[in-house]
Amino acid sequence: MALFCAIGALVVDVGRLYNLHSQLVTFADHAALAAAQELNGENGAVNRALTWSATSRVSAPASRA
Repeated sequence: MALFCAIGALVVDVGRLYNLHSQLVTFADHAALAAAQELNGENGAVNRALTWSATSRVSAPASRA
């Protein structure tokens, strides 16, 4: 009986893990789309992105090659 409970708990945990992964992927996709809208080719778009990354604790790329 304890084995069935342990297996059931493991199934629930794995299901939750897949659900969380799906939510994180969706969030990353939305963040990438929002960033792409900011980099629209206008003057200063890259500077706005770098300023935003500096103020939001996101590391900027080392160089733009």
